[in-house]
This record gives sequence, C-alpha cells and structure tokens, in this order.
Amino acid sequence: MGLRVNTNVTAITAQRNLTLADSRLFRSVQRLSSGLRINTAGDDPAGLAISEQLRAQIAGLNAAIVNSERAVNLVQTIEGALNEVNSLLISMRELALDAANSGINNATSLAADQAEIANALETITRISDTATFSIQPLLDGTFENEVSLAGLNTIGLTNLANSTLREGAYSINVSNITQASAVITSDPFDLLDNVALAGVGADGDPVGLDDGPHQVVVSEATGANVTSSTAALLDGATTLSATTITISSAAGVDTVTFEGDETNTVANIIAEINAEVTAGQFIAVDNGDGTYSIAIDNNSTAVGAAQTLTVAFADAATAQSFGFATASVTAANGENVGVQLDDGAMLRLATGTTEFIVNDSKGGSLTLTFEVALVTQNLIEGATLDVDVTPASFDVQLGAGPKVRFNSGETQTVSAGTDEDGTPVGTLDISFGFFNVPAADSAVTINIVDNSIQFQVGPNPNQTVNISAQDVSADKLARGLITDSGFRSLEEIDVTTVQGANDSILLIDKAIDEITRLRAKLGAFQQNTLETNLRSLRIAEENLSASESTIRDVDISAEITEFTKNQILLSAGVSVLAQANAIPQTVLQLLG
Repeated sequence: MGLRVNTNVTAITAQRNLTLADSRLFRSVQRLSSGLRINTAGDDPAGLAISEQLRAQIAGLNAAIVNSERAVNLVQTIEGALNEVNSLLISMRELALDAANSGINNATSLAADQAEIANALETITRISDTATFSIQPLLDGTFENEVSLAGLNTIGLTNLANSTLREGAYSINVSNITQASAVITSDPFDLLDNVALAGVGADGDPVGLDDGPHQVVVSEATGANVTSSTAALLDGATTLSATTITISSAAGVDTVTFEGDETNTVANIIAEINAEVTAGQFIAVDNGDGTYSIAIDNNSTAVGAAQTLTVAFADAATAQSFGFATASVTAANGENVGVQLDDGAMLRLATGTTEFIVNDSKGGSLTLTFEVALVTQNLIEGATLDVDVTPASFDVQLGAGPKVRFNSGETQTVSAGTDEDGTPVGTLDISFGFFNVPAADSAVTINIVDNSIQFQVGPNPNQTVNISAQDVSADKLARGLITDSGFRSLEEIDVTTVQGANDSILLIDKAIDEITRLRAKLGAFQQNTLETNLRSLRIAEENLSASESTIRDVDISAEITEFTKNQILLSAGVSVLAQANAIPQTVLQLLG
C-alpha cells in the first residue's frame, strides 16, 4: 500500500473504532447509572414495547390490589354494623322469652320489657340508616336489588327479598300443585257435611288459613225474651192477683192462669209459668237480681233473630204487679246460630243456610256445608269442632333454575340457574303464604333492578364483582311471617301479652336468620372472592414485575464486564489513533 498524505485511511479506521468504543462505553455508563437495560426506544424497540405493556398491566394490578383491599374494608364495615344488630336481636329474644313467662310477670314488668325492645328496635333502624363507608351509605337499602312484580300477585307470594339476581325480568313458575285441605277431626253433631278452604281477595292476592289445628265454635240460637222490672216489690208479703197471662210466638200460644192464692215471689211466678206452658216452647228463668225473664225456649222452632215474643196481661195494673210497665210486652232480641273460627268475628247464620264461609282474625277462611238446610234455628246445639289443616305443596322455579319443592307458608332461597358460560345468575328469597296458591299451574313475572355494590378488582375493563346488602331497618326485617298476633315486621312486635311474646320470638328468630345469612354471604364474598382475588393479584403482580425486570432491567455483572471491555477499547483506540495520525509524517523522511 502506498504512502498518502491527503487521506490517512489508517487514522480514519482507528477513529471509527474509537467512536464505536466511546458509544458503547456511554451506553454501559447509562445502563449502570440507571439500572435499566432499555433507556430509550433505540436500546431495544421490541423489548421496549413489551416492557411498556407489562408496566401498564403491573400498574393496573397495583390499582386492583388497592381496590380489593378497600372492598375488604367496606365489607368489614358492614359486618361490624351487622354484628351489633345481631347482638341487639339476641338481647331482644331474651326479653321476649322473659315476657312469655306469664306466671311471673305483671303489667309493669311487661311494659319494661317492651320499652327495652322498642329502644333496641330504634337502635337497629339507626344503625341501618347511619352505617357508612366514607360518605357512602351501606345498610339503608341503597345497595339492595329492587324486586317488583310486573302484574298481579296470582300465586300467593308474601315476600321477595335478598336478591342477588342480575338486572332483568324473571319468571316465577308454580307447578305440580297439591292443594291445601281441611278436615273436621271431631264432629259432635251430624248436620255438618264437609269442610273446605276458601278465600281470594278482589285484587288477585289470595288469603288463606295457616296450617295446623283450628277450632270452630258453634253457638246455639237463642229466643226472644222479656225481663221484669225491679219496680215491682215481689217480696212474698202479698198475694198475686188472680189473672191470666198469654204468651205467644210464631210457634204457638200458651195461657198461664194465676188463681190469686200465690204469694208474690219471683220463684212462684216462674214455677207457675213453667208448669203451664208447653214444654220446649216457652220458659221462665230467675235472673238472681230480683227480676225474672220469660223467653222462647231454645228448643223451640221460633228461636232466632227474626222471631218475636209477646207477653200480654189483663191490664196495665196487673202487668205492673208482675213487674212489667204495660199490658202487652213484645221483644225480638233473639240471636241466630253463631259460628266463630279461632279468634275471628262471630258469624250469625240466616235461616235456610246450606253453605257459609267463616273467617279468622287474619282473613283465613273455611267453607262449611250442611247436609240439609238450616230450615229452623233450633236444629243446632252449641258445639266445638276441631279442624286440622294441611298446607298446599308445589314446585317453584325461578327463571331457568332448578325446581324447588315448597309448602305454603315457607320461605326458601331459590336459584335462577347459570348462564351460557356456567356463571350463576343469582338467587332470591321467596316467601309464600298459607294456601295462597292457584288451582292450576301459574306464573308471574318479576323485574330486577341491580343496585348492588360493584368493585373493580381486575387490571382490565369489566373485571368487576358485585355484592348486595339489603335494608336492615326494623320495618324491613322478618317480613312475610304469618302469626296469630298479626305482626307484619320486626318493628311491630309487642311482648305485653303471652301470644304477642311468643309471636315476637318467631319474628326475632326470622330476623336473626336474615341477618346471619347476610353476614354469611358477606363473609363468603370477602373470603372466597375478595381475599382470593387479592392473593391472585399479588402473585400476578410479582410474576409480571419479574418478567418486566428481565426485559428492562440491566444485568449489572454482565454490564460491568461490558463496561470494562469498552473502557479498555476506548483507551486503546485513543492510543492507536494517535499513532495512526503520525503515520503521514514518515513521508518527510523520503523528502529528506
């Protein structure tokens, strides 16, 4: 190769290698000082793209971890409030049991128990209204799914609660129905033919009689009667006037003759009347207060509200001596046959009745049929019928979920099944009244508005979980339970009577069950959803961080080796470049 002065190719080559060594040394210094293998996109374009995606995912995971931790805190706040409600309910149950101890308590102690229960109920409602997380209300119904019927309640629902269903419309189907039945287990007379259940409200919401034993009390008809006044002095000091009294009714007429030799006592008047009237038609009785009554005998065909009794004397003066103000006295104060179901109102039967419906105090009813018409009111004597009622049973299906067998009067949790992906659609607590079911298979539609609490627990969109929390105020707990006291919710319980105390225990037990189930649902959600998700998120964050570090972080030991090599190459390059720059000077020797 010839010697040239204008172009020093050797120096150019040395300079190029020196620049490359300097660039590599700069990159090593940059990596060592930052700890990153990729500081700019030029360091590793593909690696940078993957690393930035991983960084975004890691940031999302960290946010999801924080969200999940806050969700756990919120659930624990609800749990703490419900724990207090549970404690109050247990205290209320103790008070109700104390009130039911009727052999010990008096009105004062019962009032004290009721006052303490009322205070506990107010506290439960206050907890429901004021339990918050930050400023977010928790137990006032804000996060409770709204359940509403799309039409009339034609299947006898009494309550729909604790929905975890997704928003939308669902059907509730009732099928395979075994109707309720009632039978007379003790029949002291032969006039009654059968007993059946009856009753449907005009709005399509049926009413019914609860299952178990019941009593039908039948009261015999009474005849009209007239009663003497205490104005007459019937003291046995004088003699009754010789006279004739005429007693008449629709069944006949009797005449009673007094000879004038009887002393004026109530006993003598009664004895004379009863001796001369037709047996089974009229009767005189001593009222025990110095008066007596003349009545249509209960065995007479003339008993009942529509019949009259007339007692006629010779004149007003004679009537007054027998204790009556006027010469003729007429009364129509008899009563028809009465029928009472449990503690319901007394039903008076009209003459000619063959079938009738009698109701209890809660609207439950029985249809009773006579073998023959009640042509006269004296056909029935007083009696008590024991009636045993068996509840209806039927299958209930919510949406496309499995069928669940119900007895009327029950509350059960029913599932709506799963969607196409196998994810549960949700559940609903369904309550039925007694015998409030249709005669044939039927269905209603309910609408769900999802107000449940939603938590973003994943790093990507729509990675959410939901939980609902119903209103736990006293007027929303223990609804749908049928009791003899007619309590419609926990708020209405009253322990000042034995029946009220016993029914209150039933409602308190139902409220405890509702609160316990809500706590169990929240606990399962915290343990199986939130905390499991937290562990999964932390593992994912750990693994993704390791992956991102592998791509982006520098390997210090390897980079130190590279740094040392580049440092040596830079020093060597500087020395070689100096020597290469001196090569053209050798030409001067040729000119020498």
